[in-house]
Amino acid sequence: MSKPIRHAEYAGSWYPGNKDALTRMLETCFKSSFGPGKLPKRDAPASTSGSLVGIISPHAGYSYSGGVASNGYYAIAEDGIPSTVILIGHHGGFDSVYVQTVGSWETPLGTSIVDEEVASKIAAVAKEIKVDSNRVISIADNTFELQLPFIQYLSSGIKIVPIAAGSRTYSKIKNAAGELSTGLQEYFSTGTKKKVVIVASTDLTHYGLMHFGFAPASGKPPKEENAWVKNNDERVLKMIQNLDEMDTESILEEALDNQNICCPGAITLAMETMKQLKLKCKFNKLDVRLLKQATSYDVEPRGEGPGFSAVGYASMAIMKGVY
Repeated sequence: MSKPIRHAEYAGSWYPGNKDALTRMLETCFKSSFGPGKLPKRDAPASTSGSLVGIISPHAGYSYSGGVASNGYYAIAEDGIPSTVILIGHHGGFDSVYVQTVGSWETPLGTSIVDEEVASKIAAVAKEIKVDSNRVISIADNTFELQLPFIQYLSSGIKIVPIAAGSRTYSKIKNAAGELSTGLQEYFSTGTKKKVVIVASTDLTHYGLMHFGFAPASGKPPKEENAWVKNNDERVLKMIQNLDEMDTESILEEALDNQNICCPGAITLAMETMKQLKLKCKFNKLDVRLLKQATSYDVEPRGEGPGFSAVGYASMAIMKGVY
């Protein structure tokens, strides 16, 4: 039986559709005032050192969120190129978590192959997590694809394990995190022979009366509405920064109550997995660093009155400390 392939759907619209133009766009993101201001190390041999557990990365069109997103990938490169990225995403709409164990994903930069070895470790303990590669590909959205060119830019050899986390039921998310952390434990323990990092994909507040039907500060001047968006985002970002002490159910509730994480299931799964990895792998702490926060309005001011809109973005790095 042939292995499933996910062809690029957003190339030519959300990001450039040919290799050279896409490479230039990515480098513009890294060099921009919203990015780190310089290009990352590329094509280095995969590392087994470093302290990065994972990043949170936005997934809008690159002209809007690409600069913010580049900060997380710069942090990955600085920590040492991983062999594999666990890519957790999806906006939701289904009460399940699926893992892809075989297949590949294409973009204009090349092909990202699923790491069957790592995926098999997850599949071996999966009960809450459903093993269904075709399902992951069939329901995939921009939360996955917009991360892939950044991953491929760092190294064409990085493999992936896509996980579609649609559930917003905390008990299911926590069970799935237990399985995921068990499957990944050996790759985050001291002395691992393969470096794995987690990329959790989400944007933040989607604000605008006409575009999103969500505008609690409607009627204020655009800059004040934009400030409201940032404040709404900062509340949940501070909770994530306090991940060591924070119950991840509170993060999920905050996201659902205040609409400041557009992929609440994916982020809660990633954060709870990291907390459980901390216990299983004996990290001393989880150090969560906010690398960059902005809104689409900061990048390109758009609209006023009922036509005002802004989407929040943040890039965060989660590091480990070891006893």
